[in-house]
Amino acid sequence: MNYNHNKDSFNKGQAFENYVENVLFPASDYQLIHKTNDYTQNNDRFVLNSKKPDFQFRCLLTGKEFHVEAKYRSRAYKNHYDILSPQQEECFPEIQDHSKPIFIALGYGGYANSPEYVSLIPFSENSVRLITAEKAYQYIVPKQTVSSSLIDGFFAPNDVQDQNIENEEVKEEISNEKKFNNQKGTPTKKKKKKFALFLLSILLIVFVIININSSNVEDNLKNKVETYYQLSDANNIEQLIHHISPNVSYWYGLKNPTIKQIIKSINSYRDNIPFTKSIIQWDSFDVNELSDGTYHVTYSLKYMLRKEKPNSRLITYNLKILTVWNQNMKLISIKEL
Repeated sequence: MNYNHNKDSFNKGQAFENYVENVLFPASDYQLIHKTNDYTQNNDRFVLNSKKPDFQFRCLLTGKEFHVEAKYRSRAYKNHYDILSPQQEECFPEIQDHSKPIFIALGYGGYANSPEYVSLIPFSENSVRLITAEKAYQYIVPKQTVSSSLIDGFFAPNDVQDQNIENEEVKEEISNEKKFNNQKGTPTKKKKKKFALFLLSILLIVFVIININSSNVEDNLKNKVETYYQLSDANNIEQLIHHISPNVSYWYGLKNPTIKQIIKSINSYRDNIPFTKSIIQWDSFDVNELSDGTYHVTYSLKYMLRKEKPNSRLITYNLKILTVWNQNMKLISIKEL
């Protein structure tokens, strides 16, 4: 009986690992760097490297690496999911690195090879064995290739740190250049010209980096806003809440609502208005980054709705919307202006 139970658990685990590898992080978008040995191999002779999470991937778009631990659960037990073993709870903090974060891919409901829901939980935000069902819902992702922008959100602070290091190195080079010139006396015209070209090249590189980062942020936010309205119009609450921060400050008149209150508000709205269609006016899309690291995004929206009866009249509103997104590109405020 125990053997059959272990074999069944292994088969489900293997099926979900295949799902994570081929559906969530396929070879077309992510390079597989490491994969932990399976139960059969470790049962024969334990491989020390198996203490690592199941996978280590490299994003082909950004080059950033991260770990993924795959866990499948048929259902919650006492409103909790068990997402880490005692050994993983102990050793993962040693493996977790600012440049290679760990994510727990939790599949639940349905079947291991086709779960009803999938959540991608950052280990940095949940490093204990159990997670509540409500908290797991906050990390729901679409059952398709994981967007690189979602992964990137957990590298932002370190990218800034790396950029600061690069800036310090540039400052040091300039300082060394000044010391060299002082030692040699008055620099010649040739040295002045070389130094001017050096400074110009540094400024050009910084300018290009700033513009690329600004463009990437705007593109990511456009993708987030578009996805938000697609899920909203489809009334796909399960996936919609993944794009919402657990710490929302304002939601269409609600101040500091919980995720439960937001879901209740959406369901109440949908009871009266089952059909909506949102068309973003992209030429009005504007992004402003504030000193606290949040992004204030304004845009015009053509919002069409139909109340209750399928044959009722289609009503159209032209709205001006303000949304606020945190550094991890999650919605923390939305209101009509």
